[in-house]
This record gives sequence, structure tokens and C-alpha cells, in this order.
Amino acid sequence: MLCLAKPRLAAGLLRTVQRCHSTAAVAAARPDKEAPFVFTTENFRKPQLPAGLTVQDVPVLPATTENLQGYGRLISSPDEISVEKGNFEIVPWPVSGWRRLDPHTGDEAGTTEGDFEVWWQGDYYHAHNLAIASINNTYLDGLGAPPEHAQLDTPTATEDLYLWMSDYHPDGAQLFWPSEPIPFMVCLGLSTHGDDIRPEHMRAFAVPAGSGIYLQPGTWHNGVYVHPKDAPARFLTRQGRVHARVSASWAAEFGSLLRVPLSALHVQATQVPGLATTYEILEAGNGGAAIARGSSGTLHATGVVKESGKRFWSTKDPGQQPFTCQYGVGEVITGWDQGCLGMTVGEKRLLTIPADEGYGAKGFPAWGIPPGATLQFTLECLEIA
Repeated sequence: MLCLAKPRLAAGLLRTVQRCHSTAAVAAARPDKEAPFVFTTENFRKPQLPAGLTVQDVPVLPATTENLQGYGRLISSPDEISVEKGNFEIVPWPVSGWRRLDPHTGDEAGTTEGDFEVWWQGDYYHAHNLAIASINNTYLDGLGAPPEHAQLDTPTATEDLYLWMSDYHPDGAQLFWPSEPIPFMVCLGLSTHGDDIRPEHMRAFAVPAGSGIYLQPGTWHNGVYVHPKDAPARFLTRQGRVHARVSASWAAEFGSLLRVPLSALHVQATQVPGLATTYEILEAGNGGAAIARGSSGTLHATGVVKESGKRFWSTKDPGQQPFTCQYGVGEVITGWDQGCLGMTVGEKRLLTIPADEGYGAKGFPAWGIPPGATLQFTLECLEIA
């Protein structure tokens, strides 16, 4: 028996040695790289950006479920995704050797959350992440003009944002939810690019008012970008408590800036005929039969008070179900009754309803809608009968 045990032990030792040699070989084969820019607290707030950087135009896509595959997903409430629900991704702590982590360990730090503030100062776009404990939490996220033309006091007459850096979090996901229903932009790169990300890999996504975004671990991003007319703005951010951040300076590494057109955020709203209610089509439907006067339609709906950003109802909440009514006959508030006409199955629409066409001077206290409130509903048409 001893004779049989020794070869097995020797084989085990040999496999361990082979793994060590393999790991060492991979490390030796990997060329040493050193990023030319260090994101210290001071450098992140006030980077010394040179003149003459080349400009890379970033393609802009609507932030839809299909377009965000591999990057993350749209959310209609910050409560949709959390560690408690088991759907907020935390990356297990990396092991230093070949042995595996024990099950249900290495990912127990959970998340941290707090305000993520953004504002414009002339041509300079700043952000402050209050969710994290690090002192390295105030950033110059971008500029409204190339560095040599950027002004502190008088902003350049442009709607472009020039990004000089991006980062990712290897330890977990990140969520952004605006405190008021405003549109915003994110600039993302797939996690599969890893540390070899390049400017041409990045894509911009326009997130519609009334929605937020969840970014998968390792997705290249930075912050959230708002049009000057919507600034200053505040977002809820939720992210891994460890808060590991890996950054790349497009300016220092590639001599480039990424240009993102913020003008794409404000598509002209359409006024409902004869009313002050407006709507924006966030995602086109299938082009088939549309909701008409007298027809019945079933919709998913999320409602917020525009003035406060407070969400008062969502058919996607636990215990709720899609809402069905007859349209154009006065069964519901006027703005909803008339504002849904013309929707087709699959269409997503943002309705903005003034108080006179909503719940008026009395509001709807049972739902937390104050007197004189403007309402915004994000709608998705599911069925028409």
C-alpha cells in the first residue's frame, strides 16, 4: 500500500510544481506595462491635458435592452437590483494560488451606496462620488471643448463632451439612478477588452428620462453625463464596497479625446393635440395596430413626480401587474388617456403630464402625489385589443 501511495503523492507534487512553473511562465511571457498616467487625487481633479489631442468620435446608440447586451441593462427602479435580491454582481476575491475559494466566501463585503453629484463649471464637467470612503472621489470627468479652448467662466457654445479617461471596477457592478427623471449619457467599453481597451472600442448610450442603468463588473465607463440644461444633477450610485478602480487616460496613452454629442439626449418632445401633455418615443414598437379611441391596451408603467423625482407607482413592483384600460373615453386622467393614443406593441414612451391634465390642485395623497404635481410615466405597450 505504501508503494502505491508514493506515486500518487509524487504525481500530486509534480502537478503543483507544473502549475507553479506554468504561472511563472505566463508571468514571464507577459510584457511589463506601465500606464503613463497615475490617477492620484490631484491628477484626477486637475489633470494637465496638453493641446493638440486628436478627437475620436464615439458612436451613440439608444440605451435599449438589445444594445446594452454585454455592458449591463436599463432599470426602471434602483430596487430592481441588489445583493439582497441576489442579482447584483460582486466578483469573488481573487486567489493568489491554484486553490479555489471555499463556496459562499470572498464576496461578502456587499455594496455601498450614496449620492453621485455632477455639475458643469464653464466647460469643465465635474463629479463627486459620495458613496465611497476614498478621498480619491472627486473627478474632472470631461470638458465641453478641447483643453486649449476650455473656459472656466464662459462655456463654449457646443453640446459636445470631450472625455479624457475611463475606468472599470474589477470587484463588482455599479448602478446609477437619477434623483429626477432626466436623460443622461454613458460611454462604455466591453469587459472582454480588459486592460487592452482602445478609444475605438468605446460606445455611447443615451439613457432616456425615467430610467437608470446597471453596469456589469469590468465594464469600462466613468461616470454619467448630463446636458448643461439638466445640471447640476444628483444620482444614486450603488457599487461594490471594496471599490477597486482601474483607469486609462485616453489623453496620456493614446493622445486622444473621446467626443460624445450630448445633443442626442434631448429629442424634441411631441405635444398631444389639444393638450399640454407631451411624449417622447424612447423605443419604437412593431409598427402594427396602434392604440385608438375606444380600444383597450395593456401597458407596463412607472410613474414619478417630476418635481421631486419620487417614484409613486410601478407595474413591475412585487404584487403589481400590467395596467389595462380603454383609451380615449375618459376612464383615466386626461394626459394618460390621450397621451397613449398611437402606441404600438413594443413601443416605449415617456409621458409628461402637467397637473391640470393629471391629478390637479388636490394631487393624489394616497399615492404620494402632491398638489399641483407634474407627472412622468415611462410606458411600454404590451397588448392591444
